[in-house]
Amino acid sequence: MNAEFHDHVLTTSGNGTIATLVEHQSRIPLVSSRAIVFDAGDANWSETQLRIAHADHHAVFAAMRSRQGMRAEAIMREHAQRSYHKKREKFAAMKATLLTPSIPSLELVRSPEDAPLSL
Repeated sequence: MNAEFHDHVLTTSGNGTIATLVEHQSRIPLVSSRAIVFDAGDANWSETQLRIAHADHHAVFAAMRSRQGMRAEAIMREHAQRSYHKKREKFAAMKATLLTPSIPSLELVRSPEDAPLSL
């Protein structure tokens, strides 16, 4: 349902540039709107995040129905920022635990604060 909602918003926006940008970023692992992070150790956190995202979707839809484009945009921006920060928070926590060795390529997920890669 999450992917369908995001696809619908892009389609109805009529903005080909945004659709193209989102399509390109969706190819980046863990950046796509289809990438959802769950916390196996904290089901309440995961459920809360899903409820917040679902409420965002309803708010965006309501704004679009009432032709409040700027409000819909602001909600989508906040929705994207919240997703970004929550994913970063969870990956930082995973890196700090014993889960890291069991997650292939987790070390490739970097935050701006991480030191640059050395080749």
